[in-house]
Amino acid sequence: MCIRDSLIAKYNAKVLLFYQSKFEIGDDDTIAIKEIILQIKRTYLKNVVVFKQIYDLEKYAELIGLCDLIISTRAIAVVISIMKRVPVIGIDYALGKLKGFMELAKIEQYCVDWNNLDLDILKEKINLAIKNRLYLKRKLASISSILRKKAFLNAQLLLKLIMTKEKQT
Repeated sequence: MCIRDSLIAKYNAKVLLFYQSKFEIGDDDTIAIKEIILQIKRTYLKNVVVFKQIYDLEKYAELIGLCDLIISTRAIAVVISIMKRVPVIGIDYALGKLKGFMELAKIEQYCVDWNNLDLDILKEKINLAIKNRLYLKRKLASISSILRKKAFLNAQLLLKLIMTKEKQT
């Protein structure tokens, strides 16, 4: 049984699939979502919701905030999950990008390396995140304000750099 089906069977989970990118040439999430749908056992399809449009950031964040757990390869989903205090499993395929951010958030144990993806380990992390979700919500609440301050500091440094460059020209 695939992970999606086992989550639905064990927790009566709703699986939400979001389009993140859509291009006319077909190299987008449309193909991946269609493949995922084909793999899901027919009896579990009622638990799958596909969001077919691409939402603006505010709406996307609102939808993520309604979830109990996010599993994503996308950095934006991981960042929003952390800021919305939603437990998250990050599947890092981009050379440590997600792992680095999840280390900053002190939840690196919930990051999985795409290159060493093991379904048993992924299931274990999902079950651990579900079991510890109240603790994770509290942890994310305490860390999200620190991350906001760091992001603001980075923005200030970037603005200062731009202003310095403009003065030089």
